[in-house]
Amino acid sequence: MSDSGDDYKVINRSALVLEPTPEFLAWVRAMPGDPLEMTVEDFRQDSSIYLLPDELEDTEAWLRRNFKFILEQELNDWCTDDSLWPKDLGYKTFCKFFKPQFHAVVVDLGKGPIEVEF
Repeated sequence: MSDSGDDYKVINRSALVLEPTPEFLAWVRAMPGDPLEMTVEDFRQDSSIYLLPDELEDTEAWLRRNFKFILEQELNDWCTDDSLWPKDLGYKTFCKFFKPQFHAVVVDLGKGPIEVEF
């Protein structure tokens, strides 16, 4: 049994997990500076998770409307110089860099309130 006991809460969000692809890793490795010694598996073990509105009816339509913000966030996490970003920031590039996975159930096993960091 987990240390949270019976205090788990299913929250009113769904989740988008972004599994990075080898193409994304290649882009990160091409950035100036020290060479990155991470593998695709290392990246996948620490994938970004975005909380989304609960019960999205059409996840594909939602993603097509919102991918650019997410793509820019992910690129900025690795390179703040947007002149080094891919020239095409379209949906095709997003899909080349990430394999999106949607999850309908999000369970909060933490204790205390959720705090927004920034």
